[in-house]
Amino acid sequence: MSLTSPLLENEKDTDAQNDDNASDDQLTPPEPIAVVLSVENNDGDDDDGVVVTERKKISDVKEAAAYAVISSARNTMIMSNIFLFTSILYLANKDAGCDNDDEESCDKKIYGIRPSSLLPIGATATGLLACFFTPVMGALIDFTPYRKLLGIISASFLTFAQAILFFTMQETWLYMAILVVFNSFILQVQVLAIFSYLPEIARMVDDRTMATFTSRFTMLQFASMGIFVLIITMISTAFGLDDVDTSHVSQLFSIIVLSIGFSAWRLMPEVPANRKIPSDKNIITAGFAQNLNTFKGIHKYYGDGLKWFLISYSFGSPGVDAIIGLSMTYLSEVMEMDGSQLGIVFLIALLCSIPGAKLGADISKKYNPIISLKIFYVYFTSITIVGGILLDRPERKNLAYGLGVVWGLGLGWYHPTVNLIFSLSLPKGQEAELAGFFMYSGQIFNWLPSLVFTLLNEFGAPLNIAMMSLIIFYILGFCFLCRMCSWQDIRKSANEHSLIIRAMDDENDEQQKLFNEE
Repeated sequence: MSLTSPLLENEKDTDAQNDDNASDDQLTPPEPIAVVLSVENNDGDDDDGVVVTERKKISDVKEAAAYAVISSARNTMIMSNIFLFTSILYLANKDAGCDNDDEESCDKKIYGIRPSSLLPIGATATGLLACFFTPVMGALIDFTPYRKLLGIISASFLTFAQAILFFTMQETWLYMAILVVFNSFILQVQVLAIFSYLPEIARMVDDRTMATFTSRFTMLQFASMGIFVLIITMISTAFGLDDVDTSHVSQLFSIIVLSIGFSAWRLMPEVPANRKIPSDKNIITAGFAQNLNTFKGIHKYYGDGLKWFLISYSFGSPGVDAIIGLSMTYLSEVMEMDGSQLGIVFLIALLCSIPGAKLGADISKKYNPIISLKIFYVYFTSITIVGGILLDRPERKNLAYGLGVVWGLGLGWYHPTVNLIFSLSLPKGQEAELAGFFMYSGQIFNWLPSLVFTLLNEFGAPLNIAMMSLIIFYILGFCFLCRMCSWQDIRKSANEHSLIIRAMDDENDEQQKLFNEE
């Protein structure tokens, strides 16, 4: 049960666009991957063969239009999960007998666990599925021509699952909670499938057009999420719906939006396999082997910079992502907020992430992105501690809306900054391969924060202490970040051709030489 931030997919190109406007030469991005679209202009008196670049709108490129529609539709499902999770938590509490409990906290259990541990356990299960099966899904995309089929199957599963989840009620909540675990994992597969089309879209347009596209992709996704939450919250408030009824309305809208939005997959092209599976590997092991070889190369040739950033990201990213899912349990259980109130909190956070992105960009330009990320970890550690101390009882419920503001600022700051660091740390020639490894780095420990939260909760620790346990991951992210070499050295290595590829070429040349001698 994880909530995927929409920022994760698109900021790398957006950040590069913002970066182009920076006055600091240290923030000049490496050569972009996108291939300029060239057309021959033979009109009028122009000479034949004059090559010009063509600026296009999203609607002019059917793949880009489909990407925008699919991604925006998918992210409304992420918002519907807010109301669905709240409904499941309410029903679990009711079954356990906690709904009428006058005590500040309920120690009663259902199926051997506290109701407040239900969603974190689901998030742990989803994280483990993603950790072990994301490389396999990546291999299907990379080594087979079934990328589009994977997108269609995952989209169909999500739509059908949302229809089933509409029937979440007292008798079915446990089965629905199990379904949500698999649904959340398939959501990750859908993200991976559609994200893999970005390089193809980039090759259809020039660099500036692609930067505009990715910026508008993000804007459309934010707009769709905000409008969805606003509509559901207004309906729930106007008709006085409880958490379960609000969830039903949310699921109904989600089914409609997904059915329409995911139909855009028909516009996506069939894509051939990018490479062949090595003779000593199969589709299951090829993805893991590729990730292992990539890390070995990073450790050997970029051990002072990129390696430490990826290790920092593997701990920091799960902690940042977890605060969204775990806060639903915390605000519902401790602050006694219903689905509509939670919707408002997350709508505020969503809106405030926009100035947060601007704040992060300004700090990155004034100093450098590494310093900006270090400041973020200090900031997020502080507000997590302060939030756990202040938000300790329902009487302080209104303070949660203020927490939505500072959370939103932090989330908007974090994701563009880590994507900026990564995009400016890439050695030339391995951008596509390392981009996939970067995504997987954020999945490796994605299950750990929710597991720590669950264990603390089950052993009787107050939920505010369990919530504050997230600072462990922010501190680890900060510490590993401090191991990185200077930003100037990172930029210098990024402007050179990949040493990993150079070593592979030298090895191939040596093997060919030995073969010729034989």
